[in-house]
Amino acid sequence: MSAIGRLWRRAPAWRLTLAAAVAATGLAVMFPPSLPSWPLLPRPAGSAAGGAGAGAGTAAHYLPQPDPPAPDYGTIESPPVGAGRSGILPFAGRQVPLPAGTWQELVLARSGGADPVQVTVFARIEARRLSGLMLLAAPDPLSAAAGPVAGPQPCYAADAIAHQLIPAAPNQSLLAHECWTITPFDLTDPAARARQDNVLRAGLDRLDRMGVAVPEHMLGTRFLRSDESGWLTALLLLPDRRDEGPAALRRLQDWVKHFAPLFHKGFDGTLVAADLTPAVARDPG
Repeated sequence: MSAIGRLWRRAPAWRLTLAAAVAATGLAVMFPPSLPSWPLLPRPAGSAAGGAGAGAGTAAHYLPQPDPPAPDYGTIESPPVGAGRSGILPFAGRQVPLPAGTWQELVLARSGGADPVQVTVFARIEARRLSGLMLLAAPDPLSAAAGPVAGPQPCYAADAIAHQLIPAAPNQSLLAHECWTITPFDLTDPAARARQDNVLRAGLDRLDRMGVAVPEHMLGTRFLRSDESGWLTALLLLPDRRDEGPAALRRLQDWVKHFAPLFHKGFDGTLVAADLTPAVARDPG
């Protein structure tokens, strides 16, 4: 009798294990399981344009990820048009640098639930035409919410045309994320507008009622930073000037690279007026 035969007779545990393995293999062949779809890190394609930072200036390619559920906004209000804001804006216990110009509050919103979120939309209007739109979102300072709402999805936007992932400092919390991305936005098409966030759509609807001309296409730069103390995201929409040639996109990327450090300092509450020099505050929009 062969060694395998003797082992088969004398080792019942081995026989059971071998039979289970053969059965499991057969079931896997007949009914192949579906593989999990984990989000992939950004994979740069082509050569870097601008060459600053990991992934900066490259065409980002990602596997599309499902959109997170829309927040359940408990209140959405349209404040009266005031004198406008400029410089450094206090928001949700942080500081937000505003690009040059005067910014009007369009919409104030607050989500419900255990971790309420504050959202505000600002517009920069020049000669009755929209030259900039900014949406700010952060947890209520009293909610003690930590980390991003549902992971750092903005850092891995599927349609980003430029991006930069900013490495966390050594020994920083796992909740530390920082990045910026540039993505295209279609604002006047009804179907595209219907897919926008409720608060952003409310801001665009108010501009329509005010008789403000809105560009058909804009480029949105999203800044995100989070750590164990909370999170803050800003979406800045500027006119899309890519039809003027590649230099227009390079100008925007160069400006974003200089403006992002101000957003970083504002998150920490260390931003001062001297940081907003005319060269940095004046965006290419």
